[in-house]
Amino acid sequence: MVVLMALTCLCLTSPVVYWSNAKGTGTADGWAKHQQMDDEEMLFKQVQMTTAATKGTTVWVYRNTVYGYPWYTDIRKTLEDPAYEDWYFKFRPEGPWTSKKCDSAQPSLCSDLYHSQQQSPG
Repeated sequence: MVVLMALTCLCLTSPVVYWSNAKGTGTADGWAKHQQMDDEEMLFKQVQMTTAATKGTTVWVYRNTVYGYPWYTDIRKTLEDPAYEDWYFKFRPEGPWTSKKCDSAQPSLCSDLYHSQQQSPG
């Protein structure tokens, strides 16, 4: 099994698992309704199910690697760990900003490290 977190998917003949799969719109359950959001884990589960059903298939996971989306567990952990501070651009000291510094779902959780909440639930 090969899982690639790709900026651009060049795999026109392979299945692609897109970041918004199983988001949980309307009344459906999904990663956007979970506390903590677990999109990364749900994407991996979809890859496992696809490769189990179609042996030898390469599955690509599309997720934008330019923005730090906090609904991915690995991104959220680095945003909250001071050891990774240098990995991120900083928000300007004064707004307005194109993305909020504080979490939409947990307004008390804020970071000066740039992370995108565009398309985030809440």
